[in-house]
Amino acid sequence: MSFNDFIHIGQIGTVLTTTVTKIVANAEVPVDLVGTSTNEIEVQKPNGEILAPIVATFVTDGTDGKITYTDMVGIFDIGGTWQIRGVINYATGAKFMGSWTNFVVDE
Repeated sequence: MSFNDFIHIGQIGTVLTTTVTKIVANAEVPVDLVGTSTNEIEVQKPNGEILAPIVATFVTDGTDGKITYTDMVGIFDIGGTWQIRGVINYATGAKFMGSWTNFVVDE
């Protein structure tokens, strides 16, 4: 996951970006997201609450597995260690859920 600078409680405009990957022949490689029906980012608060999935867009063309979302409502309401992961939905109904990655929100 990457983000722009430090994240603080109440901050608006934070850019969340994550790369959806899989293991192939003992190597971590990006998942090609071209042809997916919906790409989402899930965010978990330090208290364990998981926010409703947020619709994400490709950073480039989707072949690099990178998706992004810009928070324009101020989801960061408590300090501590938060988590993020990509959730990929395919037209067939299959769903791929990435691994959680931690990041800190300061007070």
